[in-house]
Amino acid sequence: MTSASIPFWGRVKQFYRSLTAAPLKDSDLKYIQRYLSEQERALFFQMDVMDQRHALEAARYAYRAATARGLGHQRHLIVKAALLHDIGKVKGDLPLRARAKYTLFQPKPGKDQNKVWAALKDHAQRGAHMAETFGTEPEVVRLIRGHHNPPQDEAARVLQEADNLY
Repeated sequence: MTSASIPFWGRVKQFYRSLTAAPLKDSDLKYIQRYLSEQERALFFQMDVMDQRHALEAARYAYRAATARGLGHQRHLIVKAALLHDIGKVKGDLPLRARAKYTLFQPKPGKDQNKVWAALKDHAQRGAHMAETFGTEPEVVRLIRGHHNPPQDEAARVLQEADNLY
């Protein structure tokens, strides 16, 4: 399932979750610390709270899905990719109204390519570049870069499912 194939009401649910995202708790911070280096945590915490919460919930799902599918040997990297997959969305770059419009009504290629929409559309590439610059493992960078493309393998499929569900 690509991000464009999520039903409209699934998108509404995602948007509602982002509006009601609770600040991270101590247990959340410990979970993040278990998977991310100090440099990667700096990238994680430059996201808005709603993106941090989304990434954390996606990571927890990714852990369960990777375990269930026998991907234990890749689980740590998949969870890390889930935590970092939206780091290209930098706090304050994207107004809430524009994010809502993008989330609920995915733009068609070539349409309405203003600066905000371009930033949202390109966040995977931007995030992959940021992660690579901070020394994140190449496999994690690959997963971040491709998380809105058709999945090429089971690890990418797990990340995309996690992103779409949470």
